[in-house]
Amino acid sequence: MTFEENIAAALTSGSPPAVCAYPEILPQKCVLPAVTYTIITGRYDFHLLGPSGTARHMVQVDCWAGTRLSADQLMDQSIIPLMCAYSGFSVAGIYENDAPRFEDDTRRYRASRDFVVWHTS
Repeated sequence: MTFEENIAAALTSGSPPAVCAYPEILPQKCVLPAVTYTIITGRYDFHLLGPSGTARHMVQVDCWAGTRLSADQLMDQSIIPLMCAYSGFSVAGIYENDAPRFEDDTRRYRASRDFVVWHTS
């Protein structure tokens, strides 16, 4: 499974899945709440003999909902626990980012976090 497939699997691994997860952009007329994820940056680890087989990536996850409270609850109660519990990678840090919390043109609220993730490459 690729790293991106692991991210999508982690976000939808709840039973039943909490939401649909989409890469980068929500589809038009998407049913809320929903989640988008973007792989922001990555670094492949090396040692003296070459590639170590591990990599670190920063993944931005945005929870979208009709209210600010719903977006925050989805992030705090579902997405963070799912990402931290997933066995395909290890979360080494979680950061709040400065993404706008409300999009006026779509009337959607967002809760946004950046996850530092280590995995085998």
